[in-house]
Amino acid sequence: MIERSVLGRTAKFLAAIALGIGAVGCTTGAIGDRGNPNQPTLPPNVNPPPAGYSPEEAGLRRLTIPQYRNSVNDLFGAGMAPTTDFEPDTTLSGFASIGAARVGLSSTITEQFEAAARDTARRALADASVRAKYLGCAPATAVTDDNCTQTFLRTVGRKAWRRPMTDEEVTRYAGVAKNAQTVLKSFTGGLEYGLAGLLMSPYFLYRNEFGLPDPRDGKQVVFNDYELGTRLSYLIWNTTPDDQLLDAADARQLTTGNGLTTHAQRLLSSSRAPTGLQTFFTELYRLNELEELTQLASVFPSRTDTLGPAMRAETLKFLTDIAFVRGGDFRQMFDSPSTFVNAELAKLYGMSGVTGTDPVAVTLPASSLRFGILGQASFLAGNSQPNRSSPTLRGKFIREMMLCQPVPAPPPNVPKFPDEQTGLTTREKLTQHRTDPACNSCHAAMDPLGLGLENFDGIGAFRTTEAGKPIDARGDLDGVAFAGPRDLAAALKNHQDSAACIAKHLYRYATGHLEGAGEDPALASLAKGFQDNGYQFRALLEGVVKSPGFVLAAKAQ
Repeated sequence: MIERSVLGRTAKFLAAIALGIGAVGCTTGAIGDRGNPNQPTLPPNVNPPPAGYSPEEAGLRRLTIPQYRNSVNDLFGAGMAPTTDFEPDTTLSGFASIGAARVGLSSTITEQFEAAARDTARRALADASVRAKYLGCAPATAVTDDNCTQTFLRTVGRKAWRRPMTDEEVTRYAGVAKNAQTVLKSFTGGLEYGLAGLLMSPYFLYRNEFGLPDPRDGKQVVFNDYELGTRLSYLIWNTTPDDQLLDAADARQLTTGNGLTTHAQRLLSSSRAPTGLQTFFTELYRLNELEELTQLASVFPSRTDTLGPAMRAETLKFLTDIAFVRGGDFRQMFDSPSTFVNAELAKLYGMSGVTGTDPVAVTLPASSLRFGILGQASFLAGNSQPNRSSPTLRGKFIREMMLCQPVPAPPPNVPKFPDEQTGLTTREKLTQHRTDPACNSCHAAMDPLGLGLENFDGIGAFRTTEAGKPIDARGDLDGVAFAGPRDLAAALKNHQDSAACIAKHLYRYATGHLEGAGEDPALASLAKGFQDNGYQFRALLEGVVKSPGFVLAAKAQ
């Protein structure tokens, strides 16, 4: 009864979201009006919108589960994030950030967020360091102290909601806390309910990206300082803004002078940046799918429960090393001979001298055909069938995720792949499969790429023969013939679309939507800047922050 009466109003927030009332239409105006009320301005060092540019709409973006956990830990300390087994994020077009902007809360995750908020509030307020950080006062009585309660809510609310609370909001949540304090006869016990309410609020669970009307163009909105600070922090650190960002937003420094890029550079220079960007790499290259390999142990005896996570760790460390440690041309991802393996992965790769479970830096032999991301087991096993390699899946991933070239969906009633035929290589089976015209049109775009990687079996081990016959790893990439993995990596690295595709994916991840036709000029400019800066990943991140798509959106219709 206490919980029902005290938390009734805050629970309505989540109930409204779960029911999807007009896509939060009843709160859209209120949320959009919160924060910085000043006249919006375009940050002066942001690239001006190119000719023909028109942005897409923005709005509310729910925190992804990693963002939720990171935010709670940053609010209350490491280890404070709930251990709840949340309903998985919905991934659209490769990214949970896009799904979070398009998919509402289910009833299941609504209940999970409510339970997590209450548990987090209880554990946080039981921690003396959290109370010292946010309370800042000693309550006048053991039960209630309105001023002290409001001080706490205002302080923690600014951090949790990523902008200052209004007086009205503080009063509302203070009322929730006071009701509980009176019933429970405990100042801290009742404060838990006010804090839980803040964590159940859409202002915590959702990122506000409504912007304010652009006085130069009535069809556009400009993000205010708090919205930009939030965008910046979740892009680079994948968590809530720190105090320096919030202070900068208070002073309107993110929409004036060089504040936005200055703070972007500060965040990028932090040791938190490589960890924060791991989510981008994990989603882009589908590394979470490696937690449980689908390969059959009866076909691949090297398959273990720990091999998939080792593959994931290799690629994450490899990509973050190129992006943040080595610097230089990020396209090294295609042909770098250096990588990171543990003992189990080294054994799969036929390497000796590596011990332990943690990945260590190694340089592959100069004669090896395995180098770059295409030679890593995360890519090879992640794009294979349970019983064999799959040139089709590997070629499809290269087309769609590395070149941003869409591949049509297969037609209905596709003939079954001739797996049961013995004595044939995968290349020979695919040649037979493509004799059907319904299969050939799609396979012609994918198979010639994947066949260049047939020196690696379905779990990523090297081989020279299949079905007793020598491997034929010849292929073709848009008219450029290649004779094996090395040539394929070189052709992909130098392909006109590969670098632009990396830029496009990062733009999608940062903005939470697929680009519209009106954003093509901005994407072309972003790709050109990536090239002009020697394909450095950090420069690309700064380019995204300075892109008009990061600071502007279309006015909601």
